[in-house]
Amino acid sequence: MGLKFTALYKSNLPTFEMVNYFKDFLSLECKDMLILKDLEWVTLYNNDPQEHYREYGFISLVGLNEITFNISAHLVELVTEWEWLFFLKDVEKRKDMRDVCLRIVKYLGNPIYVPDSYCYSSYLFEGKTYTDVLASLRSQYGDPVKDILDMLVQYEMYWDTSGYYIDER
Repeated sequence: MGLKFTALYKSNLPTFEMVNYFKDFLSLECKDMLILKDLEWVTLYNNDPQEHYREYGFISLVGLNEITFNISAHLVELVTEWEWLFFLKDVEKRKDMRDVCLRIVKYLGNPIYVPDSYCYSSYLFEGKTYTDVLASLRSQYGDPVKDILDMLVQYEMYWDTSGYYIDER
């Protein structure tokens, strides 16, 4: 199993200043959500967040329960340690995660829900866009599913996942 929940958003954050505004937005708009408290910058190659974003084109914010926002100028990826199966099957976990994701809609737009096994993290680091993600998903899976549970495919001995869901408020 081991698949993690992932939500992808369209990013319009070409400068670190705009990324920092996004961090402030999360701190203010989502201050009642414990999971988004105390977000900290994480850099891979340079200790200065602003320099890292400018030089490498991405940066990460990490909060409680390993919630991570990987941010580039064109995509924002929200990844959690919550398992994809729990998101699909557990109504309460799904509601909690959707509450987090939908709180951000007014800043970034509608999220696309996919398991991390679809490997769209690489799109973020390659400078691809939300439109590129949608084109790829449509090519592989067709139109988005109408209901989140439609992504869950259960077989006699195991489960699998197929498709993607675009959430709207």
